[in-house]
Amino acid sequence: MTPASAYAIGAAAAVAFAVWGSLFPFVVDPVTPAAALTALLRAWGRGPASWSISDFVSNVLLFVPFGALVVLIARWPWWAAALVATAASAAIEVVQYLPVLHRQATLADVICNGLGALLGAVLAHLVVRRDDQHATSTPDT
Repeated sequence: MTPASAYAIGAAAAVAFAVWGSLFPFVVDPVTPAAALTALLRAWGRGPASWSISDFVSNVLLFVPFGALVVLIARWPWWAAALVATAASAAIEVVQYLPVLHRQATLADVICNGLGALLGAVLAHLVVRRDDQHATSTPDT
């Protein structure tokens, strides 16, 4: 198994988890540094009541594998992978807007997910480029 295929398998599992978690949320409310910072900022009046650093971070991190997966499997350019993943995020938000799911659809989620997808796509692009350069620089024996 090549490193790229191992990354792709891990990314596929993470994407499945992200889509499932987007449509059927689970509640985890641990006391984390991000939650503590969010509470502190709210107490100082520096952030809106709905703003949460942990929401931002989790939305970014959940879509890193999606961007990477599109680059690793489809071999699309990093910018196309980021656009596709952002479009998928927008589609998920549209589905979340349906009243039967009792979810809240937000543009902020699409932006954060798009940032995560961009990060994943760029990282995967760098891995693929490094592997390609290594393969071309290694003499055949």
